[in-house]
Amino acid sequence: MATVYGKRLGKDGSIVQSEVFSINAIRTWYEELTKTFPQGAIVIQSTTSHSWPYPAYLFRRGTWSFIDLMFFFPHIPMTFMGETSGHAYRCNTVKRFQTQLERSQGEFHGKNGREAYVKSVLDAEDKFFKEGELQVEASVSCKETYEDFINSQDAFCREIGPEYGYDLRQIYLHYEHRRQLRRTIEPLKKGRMIPLLAEHEDGYHSHVLAYARVIKKEMAIIATNFNEFNVYFSINMKSLKYLFDEYDQESLEYCVIKINDHIGSAFDDYYSVYEILNGQIDTSLKVIGSRVMCYLR
Repeated sequence: MATVYGKRLGKDGSIVQSEVFSINAIRTWYEELTKTFPQGAIVIQSTTSHSWPYPAYLFRRGTWSFIDLMFFFPHIPMTFMGETSGHAYRCNTVKRFQTQLERSQGEFHGKNGREAYVKSVLDAEDKFFKEGELQVEASVSCKETYEDFINSQDAFCREIGPEYGYDLRQIYLHYEHRRQLRRTIEPLKKGRMIPLLAEHEDGYHSHVLAYARVIKKEMAIIATNFNEFNVYFSINMKSLKYLFDEYDQESLEYCVIKINDHIGSAFDDYYSVYEILNGQIDTSLKVIGSRVMCYLR
């Protein structure tokens, strides 16, 4: 997923710059993920882990779009302590397992005479270390002291650019709003996902992710902009035609769809079914912005 932002995240939490991939990387990631679970499985997707950096550290200004991805996708999002406060760094927790003798001597060595770093206690057991003979590997965003954590966090927040609207100290409001949308909009909680295309006059946007979440007679259309600039586009709705197969043609002729925009405009739009299914929804998104539009079928 990080490749959409031009980065690669290693299993050990290391970060390297990479080619910027299109949003197809996200679709592929999700499709491959769902293949590994049985039908009807409830998937909890964490935003990070103990050995990985916080989203703010990894995605920087892209953190806002990453949050939208986590809360609007079908899986249940799981956040970490400090993440919703905009933390890019964390203090080291208890990471050293020592025997009483090692503590008294102030030394720590593995079997080979050097300090032994491992990812977990289980990993240590695989390498024949016993409890008291290992040091758990920390995240690249960890700081040794609280003072270092505070100074680094303040500098990072200034670097992101709060004067341009990227204020990590206020990002908790973004988390709260997206969590509230997921709580109140049924398709965002239980709806199955149907990919859509965000098109422009010369093709489709490689960094605008559009999709639908559908349950029974209600649907949410979501679009997220991963570009570093504003975009104008049309959402092609033709792939949703099969959802209306149960209705006869006469019923569809008199059917009007009301669309509520939960993030963008403050007013509602009305479309006929034919306008929706044989045409497009024209809209726009700001930098790393999203739009959630819902309607009843």
